[in-house]
Amino acid sequence: MTELRSQWLTSLISLLVSAFFFYGFNNAMTSIMPEYFLHLGGSEFIAGAQNSCFILLAIILRLGFGPLADKYGSKRLLILGALGFTLPTALMPFCPNIILAMILRALQAVGLAAFMPNIAFYVRECLPAPKISFGIGLARFALVLSLMIMPTMLFAVRDQWGNNAMFLAFTCLGVAGVVLTILLPAP
Repeated sequence: MTELRSQWLTSLISLLVSAFFFYGFNNAMTSIMPEYFLHLGGSEFIAGAQNSCFILLAIILRLGFGPLADKYGSKRLLILGALGFTLPTALMPFCPNIILAMILRALQAVGLAAFMPNIAFYVRECLPAPKISFGIGLARFALVLSLMIMPTMLFAVRDQWGNNAMFLAFTCLGVAGVVLTILLPAP
């Protein structure tokens, strides 16, 4: 019994840290991208519209990812989502133009569509029934906490060292989140 409790507690903590990173990652990225698109030479319309397109694409992708999560399990979708956030962001500093930046931003929608909804699904699959609401509540707490901490930290990196350092910080958070997600035990 103690070993089982230790296993689900370890899983929950790893998931919560990863969720904290990616919730903060997503919120900071959504806030900073309009300015980055202006930096690349985009118009104010494009700078604003890219976030709307990102959210719309993530909503459309969720329709397809739902059945995939049912078929293949939440962990695979969590890994796909973690990679969806991280890989395009690692390439963002090398964007020579707005078109490539829009493509990378669209690829990030995979992260939002695959990772965020599967947090609660993974909690439901891994935790004992009496602990599910506790786990989902902690995941929501990680969301709120990340909103208060992560953008402030990431914007400070950008203000101190520039966009490339900020994208490096995003990528490091993403890599750590990917590793934590991969290490999650399968439900």
